[in-house]
Amino acid sequence: MTARLLIKLWTIGFLVSFVIQTIFQGAFADSTAWGRNNGWQNEIAFWNLGVSVLLLCLLRVKDAPEKSLPGLAVLSLFLGVNHLIAAMSTSAPGHLGHLFGFVANAIAVVLVSVYWIRTSRRGEDPLVARRP
Repeated sequence: MTARLLIKLWTIGFLVSFVIQTIFQGAFADSTAWGRNNGWQNEIAFWNLGVSVLLLCLLRVKDAPEKSLPGLAVLSLFLGVNHLIAAMSTSAPGHLGHLFGFVANAIAVVLVSVYWIRTSRRGEDPLVARRP
């Protein structure tokens, strides 16, 4: 597993979120405790698209993927916790969207943690790209 792969996975996640918040806006809203707010969901969708473009640009910059992982991990941690709290505050079916959000963000945090542990065990700095 590499930092570049992790960035690509995060990009896919943000793009999936973009699609959910635009094409499946109503269905997703109905599966959350937060309900529907088209304006706010559009803002979230645009933010997801913007972050996706930013991440794709970072893939072209040396060491940028490694250096962006801490910020992405913190973002996923807080987004996941937010979804978990919302899921616990409501009952089915108003929690399924939150469970999806929690699981997706938890997977991201676990994957980056595994990357950092493996990189550190090899004696490498996890925030610096490996040299060929």
